[in-house]
Amino acid sequence: MNTRPLITATELASRLADPQSAPVVLDIRWAGPGSTNDREAFQRGHIPGARYIDVDKVLTEPDTEGAGGRHPLPAPERFESGMRAAGVTSDSQVVVYDDWKSIAAARAWWLLRHFGHEDVQVLDGGLGAWRDAGHSMETGHNEGVEVGQFEAGRPRLTSLDAEAAARVAASGALVDGRPAGRFRGEGEKVDAVAGHIPGARSMPALELVAKDGRFLPAAARWLPERLH
Repeated sequence: MNTRPLITATELASRLADPQSAPVVLDIRWAGPGSTNDREAFQRGHIPGARYIDVDKVLTEPDTEGAGGRHPLPAPERFESGMRAAGVTSDSQVVVYDDWKSIAAARAWWLLRHFGHEDVQVLDGGLGAWRDAGHSMETGHNEGVEVGQFEAGRPRLTSLDAEAAARVAASGALVDGRPAGRFRGEGEKVDAVAGHIPGARSMPALELVAKDGRFLPAAARWLPERLH
């Protein structure tokens, strides 16, 4: 089992070259709610053998305007069905990637672990790192994928509702991963009400990666004492 959360493009290429060690590679591109641009982008070019995952259909329940909020966690059955269709089995080694800062890929990584599948890694730098390393690309659909026997186990990681999040913000550290401007209530174009949960601390996810999309070394990342 691979316990490191990240894998480099060179390491992935080496593993894909050996059918005995080749992982299941999942393309987790997401261009926005209801968009088909991500599927079209996948068809124009992806890592050879990668299987496309529709974020809206597999990694989230349908958006609601009620208590469920935007992009609620998927029901186990929904996630299980999507992983099986992509050929994931309970003993698969899985690598996930996207084409923008690993934001969508990180959600897939978290959900796989949440449902009990720990052998999963994020491609450091995503599709850009793969291209930059000079590795080949594949176009078109990825058809004929054998259905996997993935089983979504009982959720293992902690999730909070709004009331619980408010309690954590008041007594612990509730981290807000959105851009710092939105945390401050500046230039809000997504949420109806600008700002953040009272007591939350800002740790912008996009500031954890370099301009090329690779994750920054630990010493350069936002540390707890820098949360504000």
